[in-house]
Amino acid sequence: MTSQPARRQTEQVSLRTIALIAALGILVRMIIAYVALPPDAGFAADLNSFRAWASELGTRGPWGFYTRGIFVDYLPGYMWALWALGSLSGLITGSTDPGVLVKLPAVLADGLLVVATARLAADLGAPRRGQIAAAVAIAVGPMIWLDSAVWGQVDSVGTVSLLCALSALIQGKTARGAILAAIAAVLKPQFGILIPVVGVLAFVRARSSRDPWAFVVAGLAGAATIALAALPFGLTLPDVLAKIAEAAGGYPYLSVNAWNPWALISVGGRAVVNASGWASDIDPLPLIGIPGVAI
Repeated sequence: MTSQPARRQTEQVSLRTIALIAALGILVRMIIAYVALPPDAGFAADLNSFRAWASELGTRGPWGFYTRGIFVDYLPGYMWALWALGSLSGLITGSTDPGVLVKLPAVLADGLLVVATARLAADLGAPRRGQIAAAVAIAVGPMIWLDSAVWGQVDSVGTVSLLCALSALIQGKTARGAILAAIAAVLKPQFGILIPVVGVLAFVRARSSRDPWAFVVAGLAGAATIALAALPFGLTLPDVLAKIAEAAGGYPYLSVNAWNPWALISVGGRAVVNASGWASDIDPLPLIGIPGVAI
């Protein structure tokens, strides 16, 4: 029978291994982003926006950021990272424009994603070998580093929060899961996908334990998290909800860049698959008569 110290030592070795895999994953991305590729590589529209927002936040701070008449289609969550990046750049280089360092938050988040994935694998009952395999898959999987180190997107930042929220829910920590799910949602509206799951789970657990306040606490914890994240920017919780609705209404299409099954459907003579444009998600679908957004 394994002693308690031996078990702790095994867990510690596993943690060091996962940390090493994460560090190697970050190193690979740094080489790709800053050695193998030209400085302007990536999705220029988003990268230029990130740089401009970081510079603005580093120069003038967050308060009133959304009322300065500049185009902003991101929520306050990721603005915290850009605020820190712009401020750090100003201290180091004298300019709040981070330049090529604009990819750095996503690259570092990829490292955290390795750790969060391994942790989730452990929570799901995977053995040590399985945890390591999951971590390696995230560290070297091309779709991960193509998104961050090459394309310059920040999906890994929100995904880390989502996976940590799932781990918390699996461990029975519903309020913590609500907080982490709220952090993910305030980073990017798409990451709010877990909030309904948290709500249902919180309700079921509260009913099972006959503690209705547990459901209330989880809801308040999530709402307070979003409100606190938005506060330095001069936004309230209703303001954030309005921003989410605005962002959701900004791209009313079945498929934009993602090659998913919606790309096969033609509405009004438009479909991504035959390069005829973006099909509307509001117009009724052929034969069905129901808009895609409703489905």
